[in-house]
Amino acid sequence: MKKENLDLLIVSLPSMQLKGPPMGPALLKGYLRSLNYRVQCRDLNVETFHLLNKDKRYFMAETHQTWCDEEQFEEFYRTCLRGRFQKWAEELVSERPRWIGLSIHWQGTWRASEKMVQLIKSLNPDQKIVIGGPYAKFIYKKFSEQQIIDEYILGEGELRLAELLNDGATKKTDHLSVDMNLNNLPPSDYDDYLAELYPVHHYDPNCSEMGLTHLYVQTSRGCVLNCSFCNIIGNTGRYKVKAGLKVAEEMITYHEKYGVHEFTLADNAINGSVENLKEMASELLRYQKNSDLKQPFRWYSHFILPRNFDERQRDLVSLLGASGCRLLKVGFESGSPSVRKHIGKAYRNEDVLPFLKACKSAGVKVRALFFVGYHTETEKDFQMTLQIVREN
Repeated sequence: MKKENLDLLIVSLPSMQLKGPPMGPALLKGYLRSLNYRVQCRDLNVETFHLLNKDKRYFMAETHQTWCDEEQFEEFYRTCLRGRFQKWAEELVSERPRWIGLSIHWQGTWRASEKMVQLIKSLNPDQKIVIGGPYAKFIYKKFSEQQIIDEYILGEGELRLAELLNDGATKKTDHLSVDMNLNNLPPSDYDDYLAELYPVHHYDPNCSEMGLTHLYVQTSRGCVLNCSFCNIIGNTGRYKVKAGLKVAEEMITYHEKYGVHEFTLADNAINGSVENLKEMASELLRYQKNSDLKQPFRWYSHFILPRNFDERQRDLVSLLGASGCRLLKVGFESGSPSVRKHIGKAYRNEDVLPFLKACKSAGVKVRALFFVGYHTETEKDFQMTLQIVREN
């Protein structure tokens, strides 16, 4: 029986974290498959990890320049990657997909992505290539000038990729957001990713245990804030949130289907909609109480410290901890009210300690994020930041 060619083969290149398969391609595959398109994902990031003898250092911040700096990358590519990249390009072309899509996640992936599209085009100049992902907006002009891509998609990709597969082209726009109802999206499809390729402890360079334990989940796009230093709204447009019950059901589905128990909720702020967050946490708690789990859920996300942290907020943090939250990343930014006002953060210094106490009581760790050297910061402002760190 003749094999039907793929409509789209989505490829992820190094270097990215090794916590689990990339979320973006899995989101796109889940949506496009619901429209009956034939889509496959391949994670060359984790395959590069195995090529480099499972050396996790190449996927951590300490080797950032290896992938970003032109001279360092060219030398690294020549000595370690070139032969395997050629083989991978041949494999991708041999699949004869209508389109090959490269998901370019951040600054550390674009040089490897450039090499791959150059190789693909050298093997088959007629192969259609489309790029997308968060970093595509910074490099699509360079790739277009080299004539190594046929299309690019900036911002949210579901509707535009469907348009591309249907019509062979997509409308170009500077507006990166589309009118997408997140509640209409099916769960991400991680079926193509091989569990045995992913390290269990991705940050521990001395642990060689392999197995998929972690997945990314999306509960919203955009942000309810508009901080002066951030471009999230420019990337995703208006804030969109998925119903809390639907998020919990997706996490439960991933647990039952793939056996994972750890999740990163890939949101800019998990509490952009408090009611949806409560709904999600309550359902996760209910499921875990009524199920015989070998390991409880553990999940992590970003959190906005609210102004006037009160009893209701303490109850919320307690619920999050009970549902499996083990880490919240919080952008405190500065101990100076004037700097925070300029940034766009509304909490008060007296809100910090009650919040941290509530998190400790709930078993939730806090990763505090601060700015040093913000352009309005004075020496007095900086000392206020040091003070808030020392006191808490």
